[in-house]
Amino acid sequence: MALYGAPIWAGRLTRRAKALLRRPQRYVAQRMVRAYRTTSHAATCLLAGTPAWELDAGVLAERYWARVEARRRGEPTDAEEAERLARAAAERLKQRWRDALEDSHYGTRTIGAILPVMDEWLGRRKGALTFRVTQVVSGHGCFGHYLHKIQREPGPQCHECGAMDDTAQHTLEECNRWAVERAALRAATGVIDLSLHSIIAAMLGSERNWEAVASFCEEVMSQKEKAERERETSADAIPLRRRRQGQRQRVHLTASSFPQILSTAPLESLSNFRLNYSPCARRSGPLVCFGFGQLADMHIGPGVSNRSPVDVEPSPEFP
Repeated sequence: MALYGAPIWAGRLTRRAKALLRRPQRYVAQRMVRAYRTTSHAATCLLAGTPAWELDAGVLAERYWARVEARRRGEPTDAEEAERLARAAAERLKQRWRDALEDSHYGTRTIGAILPVMDEWLGRRKGALTFRVTQVVSGHGCFGHYLHKIQREPGPQCHECGAMDDTAQHTLEECNRWAVERAALRAATGVIDLSLHSIIAAMLGSERNWEAVASFCEEVMSQKEKAERERETSADAIPLRRRRQGQRQRVHLTASSFPQILSTAPLESLSNFRLNYSPCARRSGPLVCFGFGQLADMHIGPGVSNRSPVDVEPSPEFP
């Protein structure tokens, strides 16, 4: 749907129109690879294997007008010629995408690691990106450097080993806290150089290597996330580090808590509820959202209010 009518508008895209076109594609790609919302459009689309829509639209327009010109000259295109033109268009699209990635100013670490093996990355048939693998590959995740950049940590230091800059590469290659996990990764993959490019190449080398890298990321990042949650909920946590509740006045509860709320809430207040029920496949159970409307300060049940949301335990891959 996004490329509907591309031959008409592809050549008229302004800078603002391109930004509007990239916004939904970035969101969809982030959902596909389970990336943080701050991950750049270029890096996210490369991880997802989807070229920028404005580039795709340009190639579609070229193919369309070439067919129109062939019909005007009375030159019918047979199946073999159409297939050849389709392959040529795919190669043009890939080359333009590669050129755009080389000129990108954001997500350069991720792009620089995948670009040399771009064909293998796009052509792979196995190997899914989990939430924690994407954190390590993109650099956007539970790392001191990233948390400091988005103003959730006072500094970029590593809480595990005390290093001055806790980046994804530091976690992958240097941090002493993960020496055992790193040794297991080297033994499983045979890779000594743990630069991101070497890791990506190893992952593409075999399904066994991909699983070994995924296992390392899951084990290390789950422990980092647990430690970060403990720092957030600590009694002496600084305001910068505490978990933000957001502006919407809502309580997020599992469906099992619904009977308790109904039994403890005043009956006259239930008419003011806005109830949204949505079964979430990646959560431990269905999620029920209660909007309080005018009952902004109302206390519902013991220990539950719109001021203190109850968290639903996330799945390992999608928080």
